[in-house]
Amino acid sequence: MVAAKFTILSTGDAAYGDTGNMGAKIVDSTGTVYAAKPGSPTVGDTFDLTLNVPPGERVTGWVTFDVPESAKITAVEYEMGAAGLGLDLDERAGKWTLG
Repeated sequence: MVAAKFTILSTGDAAYGDTGNMGAKIVDSTGTVYAAKPGSPTVGDTFDLTLNVPPGERVTGWVTFDVPESAKITAVEYEMGAAGLGLDLDERAGKWTLG
């Protein structure tokens, strides 16, 4: 199991609501994508399964993933609105490459 820490800041005029871990993914060196799974990290707080972030506030937490021990993680992604809310996910996705 591996975990990634995410922080969501609500910058709009209304509360931001979404599923907490549904939009989180990691990618390994072979291109295999792993979706988040419910679970608790060994250190730190779990990202809530549902988010309701008032304007100007933020939430932070860890999201866990089941991956083989031999996997080399090369990227982490988070898509806001991944619960199928009809958003343009390309503009609402954070993608980080790991070295």
